[in-house]
Amino acid sequence: MKWTIDEEDGLEWAGDGLVPTTPTFNRDGWYYDRKRKLEWFEYRGQAFRLTKNVTMFQYCVSLAEAKVLSGREVQAYREVLRLRPPKHIRKSIENMLRTDAEIKNLREIRLSGFRRILAFKKEEHDHLHPDSAGD
Repeated sequence: MKWTIDEEDGLEWAGDGLVPTTPTFNRDGWYYDRKRKLEWFEYRGQAFRLTKNVTMFQYCVSLAEAKVLSGREVQAYREVLRLRPPKHIRKSIENMLRTDAEIKNLREIRLSGFRRILAFKKEEHDHLHPDSAGD
C-alpha cells in the first residue's frame, strides 16, 4: 500500500503531523538533514516528513546517533564491575550500562510504535478501500 496526499487521506496525514514524501535512501530509518532542517523517516519504501513534534524527532535522532554498546563491551564492563573498582569508576560504568539499556529500549519502543501506526493505517485504508488492498 502506498500513502499519497489526496482529498481523503491528505488531511488525515497532515493532522497527524506526517506528510508523505519521496524516499531518499530507501532504507528503514530516521533521518535529519541539518542544512535544510528537514526531519523524516523511511519505512518499507515509503517516506514521511514530520510537521509536528519536531523537537521529539530531534531527540529520537540524538538517541539513534548515541553509541550503543556491543554485547562484548557490555560483558567487559560487567567483568570490571565484578572486580569491585573504586566507587567513582563503578558509578560511571553503572551509568553507562543503564544509559545503554535505556537507549536500546527506547529505540525498540519507538520502532514498534511506528510499525503499529503504519499497520493500523494500512488496515484502515484496506477496510475503506477494499478494491486497492495489497497496493
